[in-house]
Amino acid sequence: MLPESIRQEYRAIIRSALRVILLAACLFGAITARAVITTNIALNITSPWRYRTNNLDAVPAWKTPPYDDSAWPGPSNALLYIESATLVAPKNTPLPQRPGGGPMLTYYFRTAFTLTNAPQVTSLIFSNLIDDGAVFYLNGVEIQRVRMNAGTITYTNLASSLPPSGDITNYESFIITGGLLNNLVSGVNTLAAEVHQQAATSSDIVFGLCAIQ
Repeated sequence: MLPESIRQEYRAIIRSALRVILLAACLFGAITARAVITTNIALNITSPWRYRTNNLDAVPAWKTPPYDDSAWPGPSNALLYIESATLVAPKNTPLPQRPGGGPMLTYYFRTAFTLTNAPQVTSLIFSNLIDDGAVFYLNGVEIQRVRMNAGTITYTNLASSLPPSGDITNYESFIITGGLLNNLVSGVNTLAAEVHQQAATSSDIVFGLCAIQ
C-alpha cells in the first residue's frame, strides 16, 4: 500500500485535474452563451434559471421538484447579477434591486437538468460564481453550503464572509458523492439555490453555476 503522503498527493492531482475539466466546461458554456446539455455536462455557466426575491421562509417547498415556479421571473441565462466589476463569465441577466438600489438580502433560484443514467453517476462536480454566500439543494435535499454558517437558514441569515477577493473573480468548486447522490433520478432533476448577502449594505450579487457528471 502506498504511504498516506503519496496518496494525498495523488488525490490533490486528481482534484486539480477535475477543476481543469470543469473550468473548460464552464468556459465552453460562456463562449457559446447558451445552455449546453450533453451526456456529461448537466449545466453550464450560462444555463437559464428562474429567480425570486420574496421571503420564502414560509414556503419550504420552493426547493422541491413539485413546486410550481411558473410565476417566477425567467428562465433567464446566468450570470444573474447586480455587479459593476468585470467577471470571468458573461453578465447576462440583471436582478431586481431593493427600493433605493442595491441587492435584496436573499435571492432564490431554480433550474432543472436531465440525466439518463442516474444509477451509474458516482459524482457531480460543480463550479460556481457566487457573491456572497449560498445554499444548494438537489431535488429538495441540501447538498452544499458556500460561505454560510451551520444551522437553520432563513431569509435574514447573512453569509459568513465575502469571496476571497471581495468580488467573485474566480470559479469555486465542490463535488458531491455517496449519499448526497441518493436522490438523483434518471429524468428531470431540480437544482435550487438561495444566495445571501454578507451584509445588509452589500452592493452586489452574482450567481451562476455549471455542473458535470
